[in-house]
Amino acid sequence: MDTLGEHWVFSPFRSFMTIEQITLILVHVCGLFFDLLVGFALFFDRSRPFGVFFCLSFHIMNSQLFNIGMFPYTMIATIPIFFHNNWPRKFLNRFAPKFLYKETPLQYSSSCLYSKE
Repeated sequence: MDTLGEHWVFSPFRSFMTIEQITLILVHVCGLFFDLLVGFALFFDRSRPFGVFFCLSFHIMNSQLFNIGMFPYTMIATIPIFFHNNWPRKFLNRFAPKFLYKETPLQYSSSCLYSKE
């Protein structure tokens, strides 16, 4: 973890920070605050777009910095867990309404028994 400040991802910060400062402040301190705050950002509707942006940035950067296989991509795939349960329908309605199943009203049958509830 001591050599992360030397990675090319942090090259824009080298003009005004030393490698030790990059490692301490950007990697460790910002990583701590990211881990503490991103869950809350994803949980609330108003801050969710920011949380998604920061999660995507974080996991894409991890895929470039570390050789950890499919983990960053798996975490990117789990971000929609924090969305509302009808997000796929809204997404498809926006881009391809002809592919969605049209809901029809219920049709009662005389062959079935229904409860009085």
